[in-house]
Amino acid sequence: MTIRRWTVCCCGCTPRLLAVGVGRWLSTVFLISLALDEVPRLGVAYGLHTQPRRSEICFNFLGSFPLPHGDDLMLSVSRRRIGPARGPNNDRGHGLKLTARIRDGHLIADLSFAGRWYERGDMLEVCRATRRYALEAADVAPSADQILVERECSTGLLLQVPPALLDRPATPAVRHYHTVLLTGATGFIGSHLLHLLLTRTDARVLCVVRDGPDRPAADRLREAYGWHVPAERLDRYGDRVVVLAGDLAEPGFALDADVHDLLRRDVEAIYHVAGDTRLFGDHASFRRHNVDPVRVLIALAGTGHPKDLHHVSTLAVCGSGPAGGPVLFSEDSLNVGQDFLNEYERSKYEAERLVHEFVAEGGAGFIYRSGNVTGHSVSGRFQRNGGDNRLVQLLRGCVRLGRVPDIGTETVALSPVDIVAEGILEVSRSARLGGGTFHIDTDHRISYEEIFVALRELCCPLERDAAPSFAALFGRYLGEGDEAVALAHFWASRPERNVRYDHSRTRRTLSGLGVEFPASDRAWLRGYLTGLIRAGEFSAPEAGS
Repeated sequence: MTIRRWTVCCCGCTPRLLAVGVGRWLSTVFLISLALDEVPRLGVAYGLHTQPRRSEICFNFLGSFPLPHGDDLMLSVSRRRIGPARGPNNDRGHGLKLTARIRDGHLIADLSFAGRWYERGDMLEVCRATRRYALEAADVAPSADQILVERECSTGLLLQVPPALLDRPATPAVRHYHTVLLTGATGFIGSHLLHLLLTRTDARVLCVVRDGPDRPAADRLREAYGWHVPAERLDRYGDRVVVLAGDLAEPGFALDADVHDLLRRDVEAIYHVAGDTRLFGDHASFRRHNVDPVRVLIALAGTGHPKDLHHVSTLAVCGSGPAGGPVLFSEDSLNVGQDFLNEYERSKYEAERLVHEFVAEGGAGFIYRSGNVTGHSVSGRFQRNGGDNRLVQLLRGCVRLGRVPDIGTETVALSPVDIVAEGILEVSRSARLGGGTFHIDTDHRISYEEIFVALRELCCPLERDAAPSFAALFGRYLGEGDEAVALAHFWASRPERNVRYDHSRTRRTLSGLGVEFPASDRAWLRGYLTGLIRAGEFSAPEAGS
């Protein structure tokens, strides 16, 4: 049969009539997309009364039926059939009406037709052709089809599930990826996330890693993994780990065309952990390392079959809140009128905005904001460049002076890196969650006094000073020219954030996924600080200096 006139119907919008060419499937889809973009949102059925006559065909896409993530009620949609909406003799409004919706991970389409106008055999052929074109457009290999013919009409019923699907198992609770792309695999969080991808999934992991001046990318990844996960060798996973020598700061990540073809064809999810986490630098540099790569990855996510984008960000995108009482900063927050304390924070904010745009255009995007990421929850093992951590720099200043401020019950939140990585992985694998922003941060805090006590027990002599803050303590010694003290003073003098974090939704989600941040005990704290001492991060000044 030949179709020459379609009605594209978007619920609550004005119908649009389209003239289409015979056999021009992709161009017709493009015309439909343009028509929907131009439809004004003026209320339910607006404009129907202006139509001179009914069109022979109506296309109606109802979208997906997502449940809210973090919902306390833990709702699920019933899979039971609730009956037809119309019988065979009802006026359908259009000769043909094709309705599509997404349920339980399946794209379900039904074609409602009037038996007195159309032959059943013709309609079966239309359905098969539509299915074939859809698979080709999605670059999915064809398979045997099963088309059901019912006398009643279920068109438009969001809760309707065809009988054949009732006998199939629901989509599993765990999302499975066969091939993923991972950036930042040599970093602190990235190494632990790589470990979990290898031990908890069957996925092949493609890692973009820079070549070093004297070490190839594969050696750099192997060395970083060995440091952060000393209990096992990366080589044991064989060809499940593929190293792609590239540079995220270069155009196209400096990858060959063949590699780009591989990424477009095989990758199902992108875990973007890489970034410049230095807190000093110019805007252009941070944009090149933290913003531009996200643009490239978003473009990649839209090629081949759709790819989920998992973007690791930071709670520091909150910046410093505006004057007044503390500003609430939850998973739904981004722009709260904040001022940024450095270009790092600004660049991560801009990157999150790109991910939000990607989601608004139909992409599946996840944002994971981490806080003060610290040593492994069991061993306390910290990152190789521990001296770059702000807390470590504050404590180093105290050890250099042999003094600590009198700050009473002030506390700090320390999130073990392996639990942060576990939170990211389990959220990304949950088929219940279709995207969103998550605060992967501990709900436990530890007092600075406990840290000072542990340092003393580890042979770091520290006297209590009358200074009421770190800034006041370090400020008295700036004239002595100690770089460690000067750096500690810089961090201690930063403005307060003036925000109040709300992680409650993520905490409920993580709890439902079996991810819990442990409270930091004395044994863990000693292990964490011992590693820093052995790495030479804490050392008193030499006598006479």
